Amino acid sequence: MSVLLVFATLGIRCEHVHEDPSGPTTGTVVAEEYLGNASNVHLDTALGRLIMRAGAGWSLDAAPLSDQAGVEGGERRPRGAGTQIRLRLDAAQVSLFDGATEQRL
Repeated sequence: MSVLLVFATLGIRCEHVHEDPSGPTTGTVVAEEYLGNASNVHLDTALGRLIMRAGAGWSLDAAPLSDQAGVEGGERRPRGAGTQIRLRLDAAQVSLFDGATEQRL
């Protein structure tokens, strides 16, 4: 009996990775890279390191603090490194590459 192991690399652009409270994947925030009009949020996931493009206002913000007693609406609680968020990938935008040849599958 022979066993064939095939390794593949998943490829997806950062603008196709989205924060989604019901998303199937969990990511841990590693860092945020502020770009002016957007931010790249670096995440460690079970799929490996992913980068999510977020709007400029995202800035590692969590839910509005108005959900908490004694806090005025509109304020935001910062999310630092180590914060876990749920993610969704646009399935139509995922590419697979052969791990050995780097050719698209």
